[in-house]
Amino acid sequence: MPAWHDQFTPGCPDRLTNEIDEQFAPAFATIKKRLDGLDHLSCEVRWMGIPWRWSYVYHADEGDIAYLVPDPQSPMLAMPIALEQLASVETKKLARSVREGIARARVVDETAWVEWELASQAASNDVGKFVAKLQRELAGV
Repeated sequence: MPAWHDQFTPGCPDRLTNEIDEQFAPAFATIKKRLDGLDHLSCEVRWMGIPWRWSYVYHADEGDIAYLVPDPQSPMLAMPIALEQLASVETKKLARSVREGIARARVVDETAWVEWELASQAASNDVGKFVAKLQRELAGV
C-alpha cells in the first residue's frame, strides 16, 4: 500500500515524495522547493482525511496557507484564498494554469478553495510564482 493511502502509519516525507509517479515528480519537486523557500512558512506532514490523505501542510502564524498533496497518480496544491484577496488579483495577467485553478475553486463562506493539478513543471512554476506573490502581499512586502 502506498504511504499516501496508509492512515495508520505516519506519513514519512521522503517516502511520500518518492512514491509520486515519475512523470509528475519534477513538477512536484518544483512546487515543493518554491514553498519550502518561503521564509515565513513552516511545513509539516499531516493526515487530512480523504481525499487529501497525507499532505504537506504549509502554515504561518495566521493558520494553514497551502496543502501540497502527494497523490502518487495526481499530485496537487490546494490553497484557501480569501475572496477579498482574490478580488484584487488581476486574473488576465496570470498564467492559464493559475487562472483555470481559480476558475474551478469551490467557495465556502468568504474563502475560495483553489486546487491546481501538478501535471507539468511549467504549471508548477506558474503556480509557485502566484503563491509567492500572494504571500508577499499578505506579509506586506
